[in-house]
Amino acid sequence: MSLTVDGLPRASSKQVGLVVARMRRVGLTDRDAGLAFCARVACRPISSRSELTADEASWVLTALDTWHRDGVDPTQQVSA
Repeated sequence: MSLTVDGLPRASSKQVGLVVARMRRVGLTDRDAGLAFCARVACRPISSRSELTADEASWVLTALDTWHRDGVDPTQQVSA
């Protein structure tokens, strides 16, 4: 199994494929915007979806499912 620099398991190719598919589902098709979304969820810089750990990919998938369900990017702050 390939490890990240932090010694944590990388996301599987299946997880990365699901991230790409779910990004498309919410209309997030721009590569840079997708990486920025992953970085907001992971709370660290991400320059490639393959850099995600398995846990981070799971968090991204949950955030994308929430976005799809609610129609709003859950990583964006809502101002009052």
